[in-house]
Amino acid sequence: MPKDWYDIAFVLLHSDLGGPVDAANAVIGKFGDNLVAMDTALKELMVNFADEHSKGPTAYADQMLVDDPGLDRNALVAESIVAVEEFCRTLF
Repeated sequence: MPKDWYDIAFVLLHSDLGGPVDAANAVIGKFGDNLVAMDTALKELMVNFADEHSKGPTAYADQMLVDDPGLDRNALVAESIVAVEEFCRTLF
């Protein structure tokens, strides 16, 4: 499951859409009122990126550091938390 958390943060930060807000707007455009059906999954996403000790930021930073050990762990953790916050805030 850590790979899943990494993948979500990576896509929000590095997709061709342009960032977390743009990704959220694409989701809104695709699903519109059906976002209510994804409520549980989105709450789980928020819980798993709630702070620097959560599974999501840890998984994201761990994998990014495997790919590039010269990156700053604290910056990676912070950027993944902010990305998920921006994504979820835009959805709600």
